[in-house]
Amino acid sequence: MLDPKIIYLTNYIFYFNQLIYVNILLHTLIETLFIYKEWFILSFISIISTSYILFSNKSDKILKTIGHIGSDVLMGIGALDSSLNLYDRFKIDESNSNSSSNDTNNENNKDKDKKENKNNYDNKNDNKDVKEEKYIFSGILPFIINIIGKDIPNEADPFITFCFNISILAIIVLICFTNAIAYILTIYFMKIYSLESKFPLFKKLFKYYEKTSLYFILFELIIGYMFLLTIIVICLYSIGIFIK
Repeated sequence: MLDPKIIYLTNYIFYFNQLIYVNILLHTLIETLFIYKEWFILSFISIISTSYILFSNKSDKILKTIGHIGSDVLMGIGALDSSLNLYDRFKIDESNSNSSSNDTNNENNKDKDKKENKNNYDNKNDNKDVKEEKYIFSGILPFIINIIGKDIPNEADPFITFCFNISILAIIVLICFTNAIAYILTIYFMKIYSLESKFPLFKKLFKYYEKTSLYFILFELIIGYMFLLTIIVICLYSIGIFIK
């Protein structure tokens, strides 16, 4: 029989990763209404909630409650996301079927064929532009994680899901420490070496970090440090599983 502590740690890691994924998905869905500081507020709420679960005496009961409620929330969000994807695919398939039927019906008329070919060419260009816009939008780092998540099916190997969860944490850690290091280098070295005058090309970047609050950087360092520890704990735990 497995040690209850191992079962508890497994449940905690699972729900912790689920909370992070929900935060990322919510950030993608409401990105037109909020800015980055709301994203960090959501992350902070997740950290507080998971910490409360970890150190609470009623952790087992809380985990079971989160399991019931969280599964419903995740299913609802996943259903909404899948419905939007299916709707987009249906629109693309419908437009493709309409264009093909028009080509077949106007096959014997050269003038109409030319018009249809011209329209089809314009439609292809429009579809190409839409794809390029989606690619540009998805290329932004905070939103690309959601695109990665869509490519992982539910029946995927557990190792793939594990790697995906670790990659989410690693990307968050990378962003946090990169911002902190860039802030320190900009604030201190810019005053000493007058970097703004020597490198005018990066003037906007220097101004950005000048306006950044020290508390914001400290908050990012805390998040990065906690997620880094989480990655280490998860990896050590996984190594123990594979060794057994």
